[in-house]
Amino acid sequence: MILSRIFVLGVSIQSLTLSASESLESRILSANEQNTSEMLEVINSLSDDEIIGLSDQAIVKASYISATSIELPMTLKLTEVLLKRARQKDQPSLAGQAYYNRGAVYAYSGRHDLALDAFLRSLSNFESGNSDKDIAQIKGGLALMYIELGEYKLAEPYLNEAIAYYRQVSDEARLSRALQNRGFMSIKLSEFSTGKQDLAEALAISTRLNLQNNFPVLYKNLGKIEIELANYTEAHDYLAKALESATANHLNHTQSEIYREYARLALKEGNPQIAKDAIMTSIRLGETH
Repeated sequence: MILSRIFVLGVSIQSLTLSASESLESRILSANEQNTSEMLEVINSLSDDEIIGLSDQAIVKASYISATSIELPMTLKLTEVLLKRARQKDQPSLAGQAYYNRGAVYAYSGRHDLALDAFLRSLSNFESGNSDKDIAQIKGGLALMYIELGEYKLAEPYLNEAIAYYRQVSDEARLSRALQNRGFMSIKLSEFSTGKQDLAEALAISTRLNLQNNFPVLYKNLGKIEIELANYTEAHDYLAKALESATANHLNHTQSEIYREYARLALKEGNPQIAKDAIMTSIRLGETH
């Protein structure tokens, strides 16, 4: 999987207490990719009354943070509030945002059929508003789900349209994720050199913009490609970086996937015992997800 989605700042629980001058609403709305872990603790501690007291915009932001951190129950809870408000206000764009975030958490959780359904619902709601930016983002999500389901011909036009739009408007953050997805598709198609080119560009952008939550899967997929190209030293380097990033951000599911790649690498290098140990670690981490 790709998305992206996730950070440790070493902030104590006491430091998360909101001051009188800094409201819960403003904390959520000002969140960025450098303080995601901090904000996730705040979001997971929200009471029902606190959620109801948030604006639509704040709940959209909170549910996105929750989704990209693979917090399924909280994401579903927050998006259900958004969908209820969207129905009450007859506001399709709000429903579109809710379904997009719901699709994201399903995608990160590996529930591809549910993610595809949510993204299609999101696209349907956004198309009535002619929001090119939102539509491009949803098409990128749809492309990934079709990739995961093995429907590459359905994925390709959505993905290429999204990449072309992000290049046109110089939206490098979303471009990096779309390139990451296309690189993942190339892996599925065994087009490793093409995939490596897309992933290298995505990594360069992510490094320049410090998009920390892109790194675990980017490094993992680059490691996967280097295994296939028999560049084992480079594969070890990428997988080590992937594991370091995923561990720091408590991404057990991603760590599990990385250890599976370590197992493949060990077998390629003729180390069956190391491969066995890596598989057992992968299973253990997968069970905690």
